[in-house]
Amino acid sequence: MKGARSGRLTEREQAELDDALAAIIASTKRVSRKLNLLEIAARIDVARTSLGRLGAVAFAVGLSPEMLRQFTRVTLLSPEAKRLIRDGRLASVDMCDRISRLPKEDQGFVARLAALGQVDSTDVRAVLAQRKMLPKVRINEIVRQVTDSKNVREYVLQFLLPDSVPARVVRSRLLSFLGKDAVRSLEIAEAQGEVTVTEKGRNRFESAARSGGLSKRELLSRILRGEATVT
Repeated sequence: MKGARSGRLTEREQAELDDALAAIIASTKRVSRKLNLLEIAARIDVARTSLGRLGAVAFAVGLSPEMLRQFTRVTLLSPEAKRLIRDGRLASVDMCDRISRLPKEDQGFVARLAALGQVDSTDVRAVLAQRKMLPKVRINEIVRQVTDSKNVREYVLQFLLPDSVPARVVRSRLLSFLGKDAVRSLEIAEAQGEVTVTEKGRNRFESAARSGGLSKRELLSRILRGEATVT
């Protein structure tokens, strides 16, 4: 274990820290884990308490803080999702991380499907994106839309946010122009974004570019600035 700084720990606290770090290393760097995701999160919490911050734990075990943060997010899951983890039916940290970002009332349903192998991590990512766009639609309907569209061809548009334009405004402009039914996912992080559209959305976008005598890049830029409206 590299770089672990224990500070003024008692002998017992040092032993608990060493055990926690050893368990984290053994459970995050091997394909087969002896501990489930909740147990790993508990060990990370012990180590963070002793070392003061997650970054120090990450340094001690040779992982990134982002990776450890994924493990700790399992504590945000609903009771039913946690039960599936304890039963050994849900073991993917990536899957659990994405499920944890759904509203609590949605998590159990999606976790059950994941445990049965009826949805994968990519599906859950799409469900999460759809839930953000359709907050009032029932989760079973969102999942149905995602799974039904698996074989539908998709196209990705990447963009930079215009200066001084809030992400929520950009989201609204894209959904209004392309149509909610044609948008599979829409993600915006910091100053960058990515929208995935169906073939219907692509055809609408390309048709608008042709009719306006614009390149696709220029049309997208105009949509983001609010200078292109639905015709």
